[in-house]
Amino acid sequence: MSKVGETSLDQSQISSAGVVTSASQAAIVLGEGAPADFLSTVTPVNLINGTQALCKWTAPDDGSYHVVMVFYMATVPSNMTGGEVSLTYTQAGGPQSQVILNAGQAASPTFGGLLNTVLIDPGSTIEVVQDTALTAGAATVWAALLVLA
Repeated sequence: MSKVGETSLDQSQISSAGVVTSASQAAIVLGEGAPADFLSTVTPVNLINGTQALCKWTAPDDGSYHVVMVFYMATVPSNMTGGEVSLTYTQAGGPQSQVILNAGQAASPTFGGLLNTVLIDPGSTIEVVQDTALTAGAATVWAALLVLA
C-alpha cells in the first residue's frame, strides 16, 4: 500500500474512464492511518449505446473478506431507454450477486448519490458496469469503489 500522498497506480493502470485496469491491489491511500483506500478516480462517464466497465477491483486472495463501499450518481438530461448500470460481486461465502443501480431513468437533474456497502470473498471481483445499451436519451454517471477493510 502507498503512504500519504503517494500512489501505487501508474497511468498504464487507469483507463480514460477512470477504471483501474490492473489486477494488482492498486489503491490511493487517503491519509496516514486512514481506514479506506480509493480504488478508482471519480470522473464523469457518458452512458453509451453498448456496454462498458465503470470501475472494477479484484480483492487479494489473502483468506480475508473485504468490505467495499460503492458510490454511484447519475445526471439524466433526457429520458433513458436502456442504459442499465449494475454492481456485481461475489458475496462473502455466497453466490454471485447483482444490484441494479439505475435503468430506464426518467429525466432528472441528479439521480443517486447512492452508497452500497458489501462484503466480498477473498480473490473475488467487484465491478460497476453499464450492462445494457442506452438506446435513447442521455446520462452521465460517476462511480467509485472505496475499500474499507
